[in-house]
Amino acid sequence: MTIVSHGFELANRQGNRANAVHVRRFEALCATLDAMRDALPTCHFGDRPPLALGQDDRPLARDPIRRGLRQAEQLWSNWVEERAG
Repeated sequence: MTIVSHGFELANRQGNRANAVHVRRFEALCATLDAMRDALPTCHFGDRPPLALGQDDRPLARDPIRRGLRQAEQLWSNWVEERAG
């Protein structure tokens, strides 16, 4: 799996401070990768191993409940950010 992130993805809508929801998700991802470093080794993008071609790369199945929860969380985060700003 390759994860690419951009700094602006962690910002609120105005771009003047971090979006708490995105930061929390990123921190959880980093903690998981750290806890599972033996099973999920990480590397810099430039040092990654070559991709194995010819393998199935279909996306995961859609999960409307998970998507709805993420959207609700994002709406709440945006609302809180706007009230704080």
